[in-house]
Amino acid sequence: MRLTAEIDPSREASRRCFGPRFTNFLHGVQRFAALGDIIIGGSQNLIACGVWSVVRISLLSIVNFSSYMESLSQILMEVGRSSPLHEKMALLYPQSERLQSYLSDYFIVVVSLCHHILTFAQKSAMAKLSVAFSDSYLKKFQSELNTWSIAIKNETHALMAERMEVEAQKSSLLRLNRASLSKQKVHQKALDLRYRILDLCSTHDQEATWKRIRKIGNTTCYRTNQYTTWKEDHDANCQVLVYHGKLGCGKSVMLANIIQDLASQADDSTSIAYFFCRNDLAESLEARTIIGSLTRQLLQPFFERPRGMKDSNFLEEFEHKSNMVYEDMYRILRHHVPMNQRLYVIIDGLDHCDYLEWIHTLICLQDLQDRLANEIENFIEAELARRLEDGTLMIYDPTLILNIQDTLSKSAEGMFLWVVLQIQSLCDMQTDQEIREALTELPRDLSETYRRILQKRQKPQSRYQSCIFELIIAAMRPLTLNEMSEALSVTPGDTDWTAARMLHDVKTALSGCGCLVTINEEELTVGLVHSSVQTFILDGYQNSRGHTINMSTAQETMADILVTYLSYNIFRTEVSKARVPELPVQSMPSGIINSSTKSTKAAGKLALRLLKARKQPSFDMGKTLAGALGTNQVVQEHHLLIYAKSYCLQHVQKYALSPHVTQLLPGLIRR
Repeated sequence: MRLTAEIDPSREASRRCFGPRFTNFLHGVQRFAALGDIIIGGSQNLIACGVWSVVRISLLSIVNFSSYMESLSQILMEVGRSSPLHEKMALLYPQSERLQSYLSDYFIVVVSLCHHILTFAQKSAMAKLSVAFSDSYLKKFQSELNTWSIAIKNETHALMAERMEVEAQKSSLLRLNRASLSKQKVHQKALDLRYRILDLCSTHDQEATWKRIRKIGNTTCYRTNQYTTWKEDHDANCQVLVYHGKLGCGKSVMLANIIQDLASQADDSTSIAYFFCRNDLAESLEARTIIGSLTRQLLQPFFERPRGMKDSNFLEEFEHKSNMVYEDMYRILRHHVPMNQRLYVIIDGLDHCDYLEWIHTLICLQDLQDRLANEIENFIEAELARRLEDGTLMIYDPTLILNIQDTLSKSAEGMFLWVVLQIQSLCDMQTDQEIREALTELPRDLSETYRRILQKRQKPQSRYQSCIFELIIAAMRPLTLNEMSEALSVTPGDTDWTAARMLHDVKTALSGCGCLVTINEEELTVGLVHSSVQTFILDGYQNSRGHTINMSTAQETMADILVTYLSYNIFRTEVSKARVPELPVQSMPSGIINSSTKSTKAAGKLALRLLKARKQPSFDMGKTLAGALGTNQVVQEHHLLIYAKSYCLQHVQKYALSPHVTQLLPGLIRR
């Protein structure tokens, strides 16, 4: 987090945030550097630590060239999804020469990439400009890193499976002969116990939410005397700082910046824990999840320090626990966190948790509206400049941009989200006249903004609008793009699966909700742009057909879809090996092609070959189909299946059963 803070210094609020995109990749590099400390017993692994230094220097050398940073951050973000981040790497690394070799090859490519970046940084301005838009080497590095990542993950999974089998067979013997274990095995056992305790506290990924919010933008509005006093106060008493404001005024973004600011200045005497409550993630609204996540964050630094291994005897009493209660977490914190340790705890969105009570009197933050006004003016200027540069905002009259800036600044009233939505609406307009008319009739608040955005969505895009909102609101966790695509393709009550109903492009369907629905670029999940959208939808919004949504109808829609999906006839049969039939093109049933192709891209390639072969009666379509799909087992990917199996009963139990669920559920339970 410190390095991302250096990449995106928050004092430059007009700059776009690239730092969070590097987070997963940087975690992988950090874990590699830490392996030397685990194996050797200190910070002596010069090669591994040198890789981290090279990566840091390389990234900082190009922070001022935004075009290249855009390309590089996009590629490293994609690489980060598959980078070697396995928590048990320290346990497995000494056991496998192959894993050591794979990791070395992976970071050889990383060093080569850094060399390429440093070479780029030394080029002239014109040379940089020409390379930034056509750097084919970056794609080459991306491909090589992904290849080694897959090899590392496969080896890690194999070692984990082998390790679990061996431990299951010898666990009783190890307990009897604990005194005779070697120092290394004792060390590994202590590590294993610590990871297990951390997992018992929480497995919630709070960093994913922080990255998503942090990428929205920079802010300096929190840098007031009140914040500085709160941060630097060494009084032993608990000091609480509260920030409040209108919906969409940037509270979450400000807290994400505060977290990075605190992390960039933290040392061994300071600990930081944070949590973002999310309306679209049910578990994040539970007190156990919040407390468990904060406990894990506070404990983890002490568990990873070498001197923390001396406390193994205390932790052994938790070795056989299957869950961790509040009292257990409190005891472990009290034992491991020194009394003089400074703790910063940042929580966003507690008001979403309807069952949590406020226990302590909060010291409220004084009015920040004057400072916020300056901040939002800088944001408007930076956002308009970005839209002009990337071509999403097009105007003929250059002076119109000043009119847009002045009007938005006067009407924003501190609402960053309101500004973003108005600019997006202006970008969708086709003429200067439309923009001028829109500026005279700007919506007064977020609710009116949401209503106008949805009213502009006309058929056929709005066909799936209500269903999309219902699925997002009802979901127990954010649905991925593939899960949403399959869910929208289900006809409740019809258990005959056919590829003909599958959406060609789920993003086109999502466009029916305008900019109120967003896609997380890292996790590829679908969610609402802000929690206030859910409040607006549930408060009686009617679409063009007069349909309203409430929590009951949302849960009913989700239950209908999941029960129908799990009742599909394809889940009752096994998939057999594909063979190569010899069939003339005239007799090729379209059903074979539909059932064998996995995507519109694959189907398009086959369609093109069919089109070219139409006039050749002797054309062997069987071999063509087999060649396109491969002779391995034909497997239709059903992305919604995992979610459906995990949460179907929870959705069914929440509200009254619909006729479809009543009809299909008994057969599904008996299966």
